Amino acid sequence: MLNLDVTTAGPTATITVVGEIDLSSSAELATSLDEARATGAEQVELDFAGVTFLDSFGLRTLIEAHTQAPIIIVGTPPNIRRIFDIVGLSEVLGLDPA
Repeated sequence: MLNLDVTTAGPTATITVVGEIDLSSSAELATSLDEARATGAEQVELDFAGVTFLDSFGLRTLIEAHTQAPIIIVGTPPNIRRIFDIVGLSEVLGLDPA
């Protein structure tokens, strides 16, 4: 299950993500990313502090979103950061420093 909350403050739209990002939920994340960009925000930030699982479908969704507009991922738990590190996307996707 995935819970998403989009908020906007100034030039930044923040999506708070809680749960698993996988085949069954990656489309929900893509929709939230589209909604965040539609606010006119200059920057989209993903708060991953509550993410418990991320598979290749979630990675694909994030890569596709990044090709449309830069995203920043903050609060990444160690197990999720390791996935980004293994596939070489930590710097590409704008993860906050460990």
